[in-house]
Amino acid sequence: MRELPVFGWYSQGGVSWKGVVMAEMRDWKQWECAVHQICGDFSMAPPSQAQLFIGDIQCTDLGGLAIARIQTNASYVSRRKIRSEDGEYCFLVQQRQGTMVVNQGDTQIVLKPGDMALLDSASCFDMLPQGYIEQISVHLPRSKIEKQLIGRPCFGWISQLNLSGQVLRGLVQQLASSDMPHWVEHQDGEALQAALISLIQPTLSIDTSLLMPLRMLAEKLILQSLHDRDLSPKFLAQRLHISIRQLYRLFDDNDEGVARHITIQRLRKSIEDLSDCAKNRLSITDIAHKWGFYDSAHYSRVFKKYYEMTQREYRKNAVHMM
Repeated sequence: MRELPVFGWYSQGGVSWKGVVMAEMRDWKQWECAVHQICGDFSMAPPSQAQLFIGDIQCTDLGGLAIARIQTNASYVSRRKIRSEDGEYCFLVQQRQGTMVVNQGDTQIVLKPGDMALLDSASCFDMLPQGYIEQISVHLPRSKIEKQLIGRPCFGWISQLNLSGQVLRGLVQQLASSDMPHWVEHQDGEALQAALISLIQPTLSIDTSLLMPLRMLAEKLILQSLHDRDLSPKFLAQRLHISIRQLYRLFDDNDEGVARHITIQRLRKSIEDLSDCAKNRLSITDIAHKWGFYDSAHYSRVFKKYYEMTQREYRKNAVHMM
C-alpha cells in the first residue's frame, strides 16, 4: 500500500481541531495545489465566514486504486473547465461527516453522513460544503464505468436500500480504514476496482426521490416559504446554493418566471382562505400577512390585477356558491 503526499499546514502554534490542521489564508494556494495533484483541476474558494480554513487531503494507492480522504470547510469546490486529462476518472464519494450539496446541470444531490454518490469528472459540477465536512473519494476509470452502465449517465445518487448498496458502502468504509494491510498487489487493486464498479450498476439513482431536479426543489421550497416575506429569487438562490441566473433559467420554460410564480402561489393559497367558510373570520389583512404579502394594500392591488375583482367580492361570490 503506497501512501501519496499528505497536505496540511499549521498556524497559531499548530492549533488543531478534530485532528485536522487549520491553515491561514496564505496557505490557500498550497491547498489548491494539493487538490489539483490528487483530484485534478478544480476551482475553490475559502470559507466566507471564517478567518481560518481547514484543509487536509490524503491519498492511498491500493494496487492502482486511488482512495482520497478529504477534510475541509471550503466555501465551494467546483469542476468548471474540463481538460481531456481530467475526464479519465469518476469519483465514488462517501460522506463521512457534515453535509455536502452537489449541483450538476439541473440536478441537485444533498449528501449527509453515510450517503454516497457517483460524480462524473468529465462534466461540470459544484460541491458546496455546508461548514466542515469529511468524505472519502474513490477514483474509478470512467471508461470502465461507462461500459458497465451502458448509456446511463456517470452521475447520480447511490442507493443503499438494496443489498448491493449496503455491500458497496461497507467495502468503501473498509478500503478507507487505516487497518488495511501495508501490501496490496496490482491484481488486488484491479479486483477491488471491478467489484466497486459492478456494485455501482444496480445502485445508481435507484431512489429517484433523493435525486430531485432543481426545478422541483425550487417549487417545493417556494410552497414551504410562502408565509415568509423575504421569499424572493435571491432567497431561493441562496437556499438552493445556485446563482440567481441559474434560478431564472429553471423557470424559462414558461411565461411566468420565478417572481410571478411566487405571486401566483401566494394568491392561490389566499383564495383557499377566502373560499373557506370556516376561515371567514380571517380579515383581508390577516390573510395578506399569512401568505407573505407586504401589507393588505399590496395584496389588494395584486389580487385585483389577477382576478379583476376585490377579495371581498370574491369571498361573497364563494359564499353564495356554497
